[in-house]
Amino acid sequence: MKQTWFKAFSACAILVLMLAALPMQSVLAAPTIIVQWTFESPNNPTGATAATYPNAIAPAVGTGNAGGVHASASTVWSTPAGNGSTLSFSSNNWAIGDYYQFRVSTTDDTDIQVSWDQTGSNTGPRDFKLAYSTDGTTFTDFGSSYSIANDGWSSVTPSLVSTISRDLSSITAINNQANVYFRLIVTSSVSISGGTVAATGSGRVDNFTVSGTPPPTTNPSGVGTAIPNTLFAGDTTLLTVAVTPGANPATTGHTVTCDLSAIGGSTTQTFYDDGTNGGDVTSGDNIFSYSTTINEATPPGAKSLTCTIGDAESRPGSATIGLTILVIIPIGTVNGVVLNTDDGTAHRSPYAPASGNGAGTTFVTVQGVIYEKTLQASTSSTTYKGFFLQNTSVTADGDPNTSDGVFVYMGSFTSLIGGYTPTVGDEVIITAKVSEYYNMTELTSATLAKPVVRSKVVLDTELAPVVVNPPANLADANRYWERLQGMRLQVPVNSIVLGGRNVFSPADAEVWVASPDSTIGMRTAPYTNRAFRDAHPLDDNYDPTIWDGNGYRILMGSLGIKATAENAQTLIDPARTFETVTNAPVGGLNYTFNKYRIEITDQPTFSNGVDPAANNPPQTFDRSLNYSIVDYNLENLYDYRDNPFSGCDFANIPAGSNPDCSNAGTPFLSAVTPPYDYVPASDAVYQARLNDIALQIINDLHNPDILMVQEVENQDICTVTGGALTCGASNNADGKPDVLQELALKIASNGGPAYDAAWDRDSSDLRGIAPAFMYRSDRVELLPPAGDPILGSTPAIVYPGAGVPANAEVSNPKTLNAVSPVDMTGCETSWVFPRAPDIGLFRIYSTSIGEGTYRDVYLINNHFKSTPDACVAPRTEQAKYNAAIVAFLQAAKPNARIVVGGDLNVYPRPDDIAFGASDQLGSLYAPSLGLKNLWEVLLSQAPESAYSYVYLGMAQTLDQMFINAPMQADLIQFRIAHINSDFPADYPTDVARGTSDHDPNVATFTLLYRYYFPLVGR
Repeated sequence: MKQTWFKAFSACAILVLMLAALPMQSVLAAPTIIVQWTFESPNNPTGATAATYPNAIAPAVGTGNAGGVHASASTVWSTPAGNGSTLSFSSNNWAIGDYYQFRVSTTDDTDIQVSWDQTGSNTGPRDFKLAYSTDGTTFTDFGSSYSIANDGWSSVTPSLVSTISRDLSSITAINNQANVYFRLIVTSSVSISGGTVAATGSGRVDNFTVSGTPPPTTNPSGVGTAIPNTLFAGDTTLLTVAVTPGANPATTGHTVTCDLSAIGGSTTQTFYDDGTNGGDVTSGDNIFSYSTTINEATPPGAKSLTCTIGDAESRPGSATIGLTILVIIPIGTVNGVVLNTDDGTAHRSPYAPASGNGAGTTFVTVQGVIYEKTLQASTSSTTYKGFFLQNTSVTADGDPNTSDGVFVYMGSFTSLIGGYTPTVGDEVIITAKVSEYYNMTELTSATLAKPVVRSKVVLDTELAPVVVNPPANLADANRYWERLQGMRLQVPVNSIVLGGRNVFSPADAEVWVASPDSTIGMRTAPYTNRAFRDAHPLDDNYDPTIWDGNGYRILMGSLGIKATAENAQTLIDPARTFETVTNAPVGGLNYTFNKYRIEITDQPTFSNGVDPAANNPPQTFDRSLNYSIVDYNLENLYDYRDNPFSGCDFANIPAGSNPDCSNAGTPFLSAVTPPYDYVPASDAVYQARLNDIALQIINDLHNPDILMVQEVENQDICTVTGGALTCGASNNADGKPDVLQELALKIASNGGPAYDAAWDRDSSDLRGIAPAFMYRSDRVELLPPAGDPILGSTPAIVYPGAGVPANAEVSNPKTLNAVSPVDMTGCETSWVFPRAPDIGLFRIYSTSIGEGTYRDVYLINNHFKSTPDACVAPRTEQAKYNAAIVAFLQAAKPNARIVVGGDLNVYPRPDDIAFGASDQLGSLYAPSLGLKNLWEVLLSQAPESAYSYVYLGMAQTLDQMFINAPMQADLIQFRIAHINSDFPADYPTDVARGTSDHDPNVATFTLLYRYYFPLVGR
């Protein structure tokens, strides 16, 4: 009885001591005894004499073995009284390194703890250490050495002070091991009494216990699957639950039942794992199956079927099977109704998020015919793919206010999720999310919901294209297009091209046209079959105060053509204004970059119309009697030389390496960063363009005396030596722009006259474009600036903003600028001009320099802030500053001849009737200045020719020339040379056409004396 009581007490005491030594989380883990040696029968050791204990000692609890090793063969192994029990394990003849050893298995156990009772005789060893090993050979000490005492063990009364415990939970190497070895090793020859260990001195151990945290008991669990998991009512699916058995102890049997009431089935449906019933495939693989048919009355939507898992150990488990019951809805329902009050461009699908470009969370299922595939290039090697899908009359909703078509976006993938590769002519059912990508309704993350319904659908029979005929009012047109977005459309045969083909990076192009049945299409007068953007008498519905938006315009794009060619670099063929489309192209309606665009499948074909360049062109003149001044925006005229003094003039400069384009220390509001796509692709491209411009100057502009040019690269590292351009590493090499000097050489090489170039480099903006001058050096000269009221050091311009330091420079040409008196935040610079006007004073002779009659003319060359419908305040101030310059000059020199011109980047009066007629150029029309806008002269003589720019298929006037009264008295003719804006850059056999996006203004004046009364005194 006593022995039994003590063993129970000893185990409890050991556990209490172990728990007391553990941190709180280990206490909660409740370690259990893995193995314990009590050395009682039947696992008691026997007496023996040997260096190594001869027999493995089995534990009383668990499995393992114990023994001991001494250096001395005279060691006596014995079993004296234990600590409150009959037996313990004892030995004598101890030497340093002798030990007791215990081998255990910790498989599945963690947080290992050990405890034991240890004592000895007075002459036995006192100092020990605990070591562990996982291979029985290499041992690692745990903690420091410990000392034992002679506690006088008896078989009746236990000594609690003899118990030693160690927490090895931090030693993860001994967790979950098949074999772990523990040794109690003597570390010194000092005896318990403090002397030297004697041969007869003994040491005893009892109740060696190893504890750990066993793995938790787990219930069975499962993962449910439906194959297929998206299906329609009436379809069949295989429902499965893959069961993971419970553990500790392992499950010995499973059952699975599921509630199928959500799909019209039993609430307690048994699933099978017998390879026979319920559609189960393999017996005994713990995958329980049941094949079922979805009840026809099941409503659509996501379903979650709950399943109960049981085992023989009465442990419950669960699983869920998710599936979605689909319902096909018309594509028109996905797109939503476009009301008569809606803004078509802002209309959104009711299934898309309320804002942003991302997809919604709701999946929709639609049925339609794939009628066109698309391909789109990107700045990398990636190409983006997609296709247009449209309901037939059988599946459409029949609502004229919804679109029956939609675009399916596939990204870089060639197939839908699940592997289906779209094929034109397939009628398919797909499930997808809905997005409004910049207000283009798209299906994304699409999967084929069912096998292809049918193939080789005859598109022209079942999806006959809508021959488009948009209304003239832009708001009405946007609603018209939105109700057709994604549908198969046809461009009317004989549609009239409204502008040269526009090409964009990366590899995209488009052509604007108008139906022959539109208001402008039915006109019979040459050159009037076109759209005008500004307040122009030839607008389709002219009203000087209200613009209808020219909604009748139709846009053809390249994405379908690319897919047909299987080449993302393919572009729609070039076209020019007044050509007509002869083959009625067909394609899907896209919405991209705020434009509705028909992505035609095949290339359009064109027939020639009247030549835009023959629309009231500039005339030749008698140079002995007259002279001409041209205003010409050369559109990013950059060479292919890398300027060592600029970090933003070369296309292949990597991002982040442009310190010279920093705005630090400048009035510019932000830096210029790559890519620098305004520079030519190669020197050959640059030289060809330069040659075309030279031919235009000779043949179309008739060798003008002075050219006011804009968008000239501000590079000056070259000089002209011996009729050739010599370039080095010297900045400000000769004070002349290199590209204009090289252009002058091209003109001469093509048989034209000699030209020189001039500028004030301070007129440049941050990225490096500036206004400048070219002039015939045979009969035009720059006059000395010293003493001139404007070109001298003290121009007294009356303007609210303070003049900048460069205003005090004495030069011809000369730049003038000022600090802006109004907030210019977001419009490039805190000064009035990002590109200040370049003012030149020229003398033009009738014969040659110094010979014949002459005229002195001030030219104020401008390049205003861009974008007519934005940054209104800067342009308003720029016009005011020009007016202040003119007012000062006319006060200082009443008979001065003055031209104010350039790319003013806004329309003549009224300047923007679509946005409230802001009258940005109002100060230049002030009666006190007496300036005349020469556009008005041309408008009165040849209104069909009064434009200089074509944007979005609409002619408009951005380039203008204002002249004062003395110049008006000398005016002979004003024309605009339509040699660029109506042509694509690469029109076949274009005889130098489309070299810029602007048409040059050409004004001719007499050199003969005409009677003029100055304004002063009148």
